[in-house]
Amino acid sequence: MDNLEHIMDGKDQEGGILKEILRTPLFKDILRDYLNNIDPKGGPVFVKTLVWEDPEVILSVMGALPAIINWVIGAISELAKQVGPAFPPQLLKSFIVNIGDDIDTDTLKDGLSAYGTLVKGVLDESPELGSALINAIKGPGVKAAGKGITSASRYINKIQREDPNLIGDIISGVISNIDEREFTKASMGLVNAVLDQKLPLVSWAWRLTSGRIRYKFRNKRNKMY
Repeated sequence: MDNLEHIMDGKDQEGGILKEILRTPLFKDILRDYLNNIDPKGGPVFVKTLVWEDPEVILSVMGALPAIINWVIGAISELAKQVGPAFPPQLLKSFIVNIGDDIDTDTLKDGLSAYGTLVKGVLDESPELGSALINAIKGPGVKAAGKGITSASRYINKIQREDPNLIGDIISGVISNIDEREFTKASMGLVNAVLDQKLPLVSWAWRLTSGRIRYKFRNKRNKMY
């Protein structure tokens, strides 16, 4: 157990134990063979066995979730820092596309639906947890959201330049699956919150309007030719 902890923590001389294990050809062959033969259906079976064979084990795992989540966040963050400069973007793009093609989207939808139900049940029974989440969002989440919106805006502009019809097709598909009543309530709350702020609404409105006029005029001219 101590050896496992040292390997997972990577504290011995900057991951010394893990580094030595990864240098072993036999271990790399075993790992490669195991990863190439993973059965996607084994995940649900593993969870069912873990939960019902001995509930004490899953309770222990749930108790350690904060540490596990922090470990995963740190690992994913470091992975991005190490992989980004090491591999060209074109290679990473091809790799990500291949991953997306192999993902079981039906299982992903079922999982997201199940977690949505789980989270809703927990929040309904724990108003204090909802308050804690809101406070967390109001803190670091606000800054991160602003940067995320900026990055997303740049990406949307890039997509629009490459394929002007793609965003419209995506939005059409999304709108057709929205619950109108719930969306109306949520949008009213957001609109009221935004209007309460001192925002440069006039300049934004002018930019949007003039951009829309130019867009319409450009499309009309393209159709003429």
